[in-house]
Amino acid sequence: MYLASLTITNFRHFTKTTVSFQPGLNVIVGPNNIRKSAVVDGLHALLAGADDPYPRFTSDDVHLPNGGTATGEITFTFVFKDLDTDDEADFLHALRESPAGEIEAVMGVTYGEPDILWLRFPGCRAGTAAGSLRAEALTDILAAADVINSYLHSELSILLSQFGR
Repeated sequence: MYLASLTITNFRHFTKTTVSFQPGLNVIVGPNNIRKSAVVDGLHALLAGADDPYPRFTSDDVHLPNGGTATGEITFTFVFKDLDTDDEADFLHALRESPAGEIEAVMGVTYGEPDILWLRFPGCRAGTAAGSLRAEALTDILAAADVINSYLHSELSILLSQFGR
């Protein structure tokens, strides 16, 4: 059995793309900024388990179309081919017949909004990523801290006045 393809949907710079693999060793090589890390992170979503938790994505990882808004689920779909009878038994729930008439296993991992980290505070742009510390996100976080600080200060003043302090 081998991983024949990985389809990445709504993830970083990918609206939807499929990466094909061959049996044996596959190497991903290329210059910077061609989305190699996005492919590796998609593979990591498949390989995660009890000892290695699933990757956590932020709103920055949701695909942002030109002039649009980052919304929707991130999905990774994995297709395995050349299954032997033991593999077929292990992946019985994921089996389907390919267009070529071969048995393959198809599995997917979906990250919906509850799985994606979002930071929302009054006075901040909605959807600022919690894990991002780029300049604009840091500005939003500092603005949120000021709003929270003012709110807490006013609430503390009310409480202290109720106790005569």
